[in-house]
Amino acid sequence: MPGTSGFLETSKNPLRIDIKEVPFIVRTVLGQLGWGNFFFDTGLATADRRKQLKRAGLSRTLEHRIQVKWRMTEDKSGIFVRVQVDDGDGHARVEELKDACLDVMKGIFSRSEEVKAQGQKEKRTTYGSAKWAGQEDLTTAKYVSREEDGLRLILGLTDSGEPVAISPEDTIRHA
Repeated sequence: MPGTSGFLETSKNPLRIDIKEVPFIVRTVLGQLGWGNFFFDTGLATADRRKQLKRAGLSRTLEHRIQVKWRMTEDKSGIFVRVQVDDGDGHARVEELKDACLDVMKGIFSRSEEVKAQGQKEKRTTYGSAKWAGQEDLTTAKYVSREEDGLRLILGLTDSGEPVAISPEDTIRHA
């Protein structure tokens, strides 16, 4: 029996979020809906799900594969999403597969609205929050010093030519 598929896509209502957020949203939604064995690539996520099905006294295990694709709109103002669920052995009805797509799409839209609302509140620090120090950061941390006491390890100069140096205590620790 040939496999069946169901799909949905956002052709008229693109997501209005940063495209960098989409993989996090997709992973969260798929995990919440019981999908596993994830694979991510640029603009693509796939996952699997097993589902027990009982029909007419027979028990079967359905194995579904989901594919979520996303891309920027032509005017770069939003993101189109396509969700497709495949049933390799053809035991699932198309309506069931479309319902699975709809659940994922609803979850993606719901989660993207949460991310949008949270956007100004928090900055994601999944990979840490390190940054290059600017003049203000160096001054606040007391690394910019005009003292020429010979007790400080000079690390370099600021753009304005002022020495960037660590404290005498830290100099001793690094000697």
